[in-house]
Amino acid sequence: MRVPKVVILMENSRAWERGLIAGIANYSHLHGPWNFLKKPAFFMPGRNTAFYKEIIHFNPDGIIMRELPETEKIISLGKPIVISPVNVRNFKGVANIVEDCQATGRMAAEHLLSKGLKNFAYCGIDDMFWSKYRCDGFVKRIKEEGFPVFVYKQPKEKKNRIFENELSFLTKWLCGLPVPAGLMCCI
Repeated sequence: MRVPKVVILMENSRAWERGLIAGIANYSHLHGPWNFLKKPAFFMPGRNTAFYKEIIHFNPDGIIMRELPETEKIISLGKPIVISPVNVRNFKGVANIVEDCQATGRMAAEHLLSKGLKNFAYCGIDDMFWSKYRCDGFVKRIKEEGFPVFVYKQPKEKKNRIFENELSFLTKWLCGLPVPAGLMCCI
């Protein structure tokens, strides 16, 4: 029996991606076996040219990946690819898996509204589309109930966005919220 070979190009330090990897492993367990080639992001192509050659030598039947700076190079290999874009774009010729981020924000709002809260806040990352869309869904749903929402705005200067520097801005914002408050964090 021929065992399909699958490359997984995604980080495993975040819960969301660990969940994806667990789902892939579970699917392989039920419908496999599959032979995997998996490396964490710091071994990705461009950061390690040898790894790109390793992908070519592995000659995978398919690739499952998150968007990387080298995504176009990986797509050019001509292998079937399932990709989860990090930015607001879809890649042509491959399967794109995207989340309904506004629905995620609405679900969080519903949960906090069900707790009887009257004060709400959202803290996210200004430059990430998924964070903006989650904020949009959250704010819209809360405002439908007539409540205000306090939205954290990151410092404009990039040097102040380094966590150690931004911590004081974030702390000041959190301390200024009315209590009790329902807080959605999207970081």
